[in-house]
Amino acid sequence: MTAFPTTIKSFATEDGAIAVLDAFAGFAGDPASFAIVDFPMILPAGVTYVGTTHSFALDPSDPVFQGLAQGQQTDVIVDYTVSDGISAVTVSAVFTVTGVNDSPVVTEAAIVGATEGTGIAVLDRTALLAHASDVDAGDKLDIVVNAADLPAGVIYNHTPGAVIVTNIPAQSYYGFNIPGGAFVTTVLPTDTLTLDTSNPAYDHLALGQTQDVVVGYGVTDGIATTPAQAIFRVTGANDAPVVTGPATGAAIEGGVAATIDALAHATDADDGTTLIVCALPPISARVENVFNAFGVIEQALPPPPPILPFDPATLPAGVSYDAAAHSFSLDAKDPVFGSLAAGQTRTVTVDYGVSDGIVITAATAVFTVTGTN
Repeated sequence: MTAFPTTIKSFATEDGAIAVLDAFAGFAGDPASFAIVDFPMILPAGVTYVGTTHSFALDPSDPVFQGLAQGQQTDVIVDYTVSDGISAVTVSAVFTVTGVNDSPVVTEAAIVGATEGTGIAVLDRTALLAHASDVDAGDKLDIVVNAADLPAGVIYNHTPGAVIVTNIPAQSYYGFNIPGGAFVTTVLPTDTLTLDTSNPAYDHLALGQTQDVVVGYGVTDGIATTPAQAIFRVTGANDAPVVTGPATGAAIEGGVAATIDALAHATDADDGTTLIVCALPPISARVENVFNAFGVIEQALPPPPPILPFDPATLPAGVSYDAAAHSFSLDAKDPVFGSLAAGQTRTVTVDYGVSDGIVITAATAVFTVTGTN
C-alpha cells in the first residue's frame, strides 16, 4: 500500500442523522483489492457494518448516547485491519458524537392526601421531584412555580441553595497547634407547596367527598422545562349547620296567624346537605376519665347525641308546627293572649335544633304578640 490513513473520522449529533464511514476511505487504489482481515467480534453500541459497501454506520439516537449533556462529546472508536494481500495496516474509525439537551421526564403527579379543616398539607422538594428524571449526565433538576397562579389556599416557598466557605486561621492552644483552613458548608435549596385545608374554598366538601386541588409546575434542567402536576387530594369533613340568629315573626292579638320558617337563618356549607328541624339534644354528658388498654388515664368523650324528631308537645300555648313546611305558626286568637292590654307585647320563644343528619345546632324562633283593647 502506497497511501493509507491510520484514522478516519466522522461527526454526529445526538439524535441527529446517521454518520457513515467508508472503511477504505483514504486508501489509494481499487477498493476491490482491499480486504478487512481483522475485524472486531463485537461492535460498539450504536455502530453497524455493511459489508457490501464496506462502511461503518453510527446511529446517534441509540440509547447509549442519551446520557450526553448539552455540548458534551464522546468518541466511538472501531479498530480494524485492512490488507491488500501484500501488506496490512491497522485503522481506527472514530465517530465523535456531540450531545444535545434531553428534557427532563416526569412520569406521574406528586400526590398528597389531606382532610378538610385539619391544618396544612405539604409537598416538599423531594416529593415534587420524586417522579422526575433526566438522562443527561450531570444535569441537576430544579422546580419552577408560578406563585401568582396558585389555587385557593396554596402557597409556594423557595429557599435557594448556597455554598458557604469559612476561613479559620491556625491556632495554638496550650502547646497544641490546630491547623486552619477553609471549611465548606453546602446548603441545599428547599421548595414547598403548602395547602391550608381550612381555606373557605373547601368548606363545600361534604363528609367523605373528595376534591383534587391541582397545581401546575415545571421541572427544569436549566435549559428545558417539562410540565408537572402536584395534587392535594382533599377529603371533606362534616361542617355543622350555621344559624345566624333567631327566626322572628309578629302578630296582633286577635288577628291573623303569624308563621315563621324554622330554617330561615340556617345554612350548611356542605354540598348536597338537606337541613331538618329536630329536637334539641339533651345536655352533654360529662367527660369521664378512663383507663385505656395500656393502663393510662385518658378522657373519654361522650357519644354524640341522637337526632330526634321535633316534638310539637313541647310548644308553647298557641303555637303549632308544620313538619312538611318546617314552619311554626302562632294563633293570635288563642285565649292565652287575651290578657294583653292595648299596645302591650309578649314574646313567645320556641327552642329547637337544626341538623344536617350528623350534628345539631341550636336555633330559636321568636314571636312578638302585640295586645289590642
